[in-house]
Amino acid sequence: MNTLAVKAYELREHTVDIIMAGGGGHIGGDMSVMEVLVSLYYQQMNVSPDRTDDPDRDLFIMSKGHSMEAYYAVLCDRGFLDYEDVKKRFSKFGSPYIGHPNNKLPGIEMNSGSLGHGLPVAVGMALACKKDGKKNRVYVVTGDGELAEGSNWEGFMSGAMFGLDNLCCVIDQNRLQISGTTEEVMALEDLKNKVASFNWNVISVEDGNDIDQLNAAFEEAKTVKGRPTCVIANTVKGKGSPVMENKASWHHHLPNEEEYKEIMKKTDKDIYVLCSDSRGSASLTPFFDAFPDQSVEVGIAEQDLVGISAGLAKCGKKPFAASPASFISTRSYEQCKVDCAYSDTNVKLIGISGGISYGALGMSHHSAQDIAAMSAIPNMRVYLPSDRFQTRHLIENLLQDEKCAYIRVGRNPVEDVYTEDNCPFEMNRATKVREGSDVAIIACGEMVRPAVDAADLLAKDGISATVLDMYCVKPLDEEAVIRAAEKSKLVVTAEEHSPFGGLGSMVAQVVGRSCPRKVVNIALPDAPVITGTSKEVFDYYGMTGEGIAKRVKEELG
Repeated sequence: MNTLAVKAYELREHTVDIIMAGGGGHIGGDMSVMEVLVSLYYQQMNVSPDRTDDPDRDLFIMSKGHSMEAYYAVLCDRGFLDYEDVKKRFSKFGSPYIGHPNNKLPGIEMNSGSLGHGLPVAVGMALACKKDGKKNRVYVVTGDGELAEGSNWEGFMSGAMFGLDNLCCVIDQNRLQISGTTEEVMALEDLKNKVASFNWNVISVEDGNDIDQLNAAFEEAKTVKGRPTCVIANTVKGKGSPVMENKASWHHHLPNEEEYKEIMKKTDKDIYVLCSDSRGSASLTPFFDAFPDQSVEVGIAEQDLVGISAGLAKCGKKPFAASPASFISTRSYEQCKVDCAYSDTNVKLIGISGGISYGALGMSHHSAQDIAAMSAIPNMRVYLPSDRFQTRHLIENLLQDEKCAYIRVGRNPVEDVYTEDNCPFEMNRATKVREGSDVAIIACGEMVRPAVDAADLLAKDGISATVLDMYCVKPLDEEAVIRAAEKSKLVVTAEEHSPFGGLGSMVAQVVGRSCPRKVVNIALPDAPVITGTSKEVFDYYGMTGEGIAKRVKEELG
């Protein structure tokens, strides 16, 4: 991710904190204009907190002065102001840090607040610089709603009349104002041709929240001779959080506690989600809607899905490829092996609707071999989280590394094993859910909940059971297996998988090598699975709390 793009998101957080500290602010416009300010203050303008009176400095006017909180964040980060002081005193009694530009503060050239003042003043500054033969440039940022003020168009007329090629006006075109869209309130389109008709050079930036596109526009503006340039930055009001984006109600809105938490969630622009016509099944439609630029649909093409993901990863992206487990672990197996594991690319493979989730759709849609198949690939990690809380912790941790992994999740609702406040998690370490001494039940994925239920049922009969949530099938937490086995008379594994090559086989290898005792594997049969819903199939094969408890009592005699 572009380092300045990262900077823009950091400054958004500072902006929100300033607003929260002051009890109000124009948050929507702050968010939309941030990349414009970052591009100008970090790459384009010749300004410095050590040379605020330098006659050769570039000059800047924030005509859309209600976006002052974003301006404060930038000025603080550049060293003109002190962030903690601004946050402490913003909008407080007697404070110089008011809700609009105050040129009594270092780095601020002109006051604003009443809209429509900035461009004519900028024309005067640029004219003075021209008369004095200076090489510096003048920048002014206006809002699109602000253009209803006629003084702006007088500024456009005079700027062209005086041939001010040292002047650049940036229009933050987020298309929203207090009362609705700019087209509903006072129509502006065709804005580009309107400004061009005043003999201005006009550059329309398709994504005004893209640093590279903005920098390219500003560099182009520097080459124009004989007339000023207007950069129309097509931005998103409330940019940075789905809570705010493209919502007029966020023009001037103080976030509540829940909204604040949502806004401050980190957004990683390198995360990509890819689907093989499976976004609905994967519950990823909300992601596609919220982050269309980070979403890729490849259609019914699982091999292409994995190959494209590997290519994205090789170029620094963080792809999550979601497809039915039955297909991604078989049809695209060679791509998983060569493009992901052997090539060591940072691809996270999400096998959705794993195990027998598809129920009566039959064996073609069941994935009873995926643990064995994916675990057999060197450099491929395999995870089966047991509930939504553990899944969240797992994904958050996987985002921190750059290695490939296969994550299998189910399709149907699963009763929680953990809670929001009680979900112990350590990467690649099994979670001990119950402590006992008679039997060790080691389960993964959707079998953890039945394993816990079995332990509770056994306790009523005086049998104490350890339950290990072995979400990390590979790398297997061998130490946890050995500790649990050493304390127990019997080891039982439970998995929604074939009896061959899965969790049971791996646990048996460890126990047989380190602390021999009987290992019983509760799994799907080595035969076509009976037709039915997941619940019906689990009941039939004894893969429930009652079924596991019954098997344990039989084995213990």
